[in-house]
Amino acid sequence: MRSRVVKRFVRNGKRCEVVSRPGFREVKCKGMAKGRVVRRFSRQGQRCITFRRGQNRWTRCTWSGKFKGARIVRRFNKGTLRCNVWRAGRASRTVCWSVQAKVVRRFLRNGKRCAVWAKAGRRWLRCARGRVSGKIIRNWTRQGQRCVTRRRGQTMWT
Repeated sequence: MRSRVVKRFVRNGKRCEVVSRPGFREVKCKGMAKGRVVRRFSRQGQRCITFRRGQNRWTRCTWSGKFKGARIVRRFNKGTLRCNVWRAGRASRTVCWSVQAKVVRRFLRNGKRCAVWAKAGRRWLRCARGRVSGKIIRNWTRQGQRCVTRRRGQTMWT
């Protein structure tokens, strides 16, 4: 049986797809995903560019100046931070970033709970599979179509 693409997404600025065939499933990533440049900035001596595509955001950083062409010589964890030690010639620098995922915002889309997550300089959107069920407030008809208005907490939807 042939393999088929189950899902496509962007991870760290690369185009990825989940390929599946009976008894086997893998993620393949390649190339740069096209995205709009949101901002350019300098972080810990690196030139960084933040891209955006829909709700997804990711940042790519490169060394400039005397650190151009630097290599990673050591990786380690410090609590909830992940760190890299870079070396260019005799000089070395340590760069650390958070690896904890956090929810940036939550909202409803087509009756489903969605959340924008952020982790290690990138953002992505995740929606729950099931539909949100709320308390039925009112049943009514609009142009011959039956409608239901539901409420959950302060949020109402039809």
